[in-house]
Amino acid sequence: MERRKLKSRELRQSRRGGFSLIEVIVVVILIAILATLVIPMMGTDDSAARGAALMVSSNLEYARSEATRRQASITVTFNTGAGTFTLSDAAGVALTNPGTGQDYIVNLPDEMGKDSLQILSADFGGTTSNSITFTSIGEPVQTGSAIPVGTDGVVIKCGDSQYRVKVKPITGLVTTVSE
Repeated sequence: MERRKLKSRELRQSRRGGFSLIEVIVVVILIAILATLVIPMMGTDDSAARGAALMVSSNLEYARSEATRRQASITVTFNTGAGTFTLSDAAGVALTNPGTGQDYIVNLPDEMGKDSLQILSADFGGTTSNSITFTSIGEPVQTGSAIPVGTDGVVIKCGDSQYRVKVKPITGLVTTVSE
């Protein structure tokens, strides 16, 4: 009897020295999951520029839908030097970002985690060419007028990669193209 206890105790102690196959598999799976989360954050300049262009595109679409929902004009103003843009109402007051509860000001370099990311240009025509206004029916016009927007749009650059976000006159269709 005592011999049996001694053997089982020795057996337990010998098993404590290594890792089981299940433990090794769990660790490998955890490392794989962490790698899939971390590697995209260390993306290329092209992925940062494309992501920023898509962010601009989705915010322009949001401004258009918000204008039709509110039945009031919404303006998107770009500050090329700072790499930011603001969504505001007809009185010039920044909208409240539903995600943060703060003023709807987007800083692309901060959002994308790339200091080299920049808004090269924003030109929609008119006297305030760096902004675009969506009317209560969602039509994109030059800010301060009823003239349809120009077709230049917004140019986003990071490293050697460059994307243009365009807004079609009348329809407001937003497209993103690589340049």
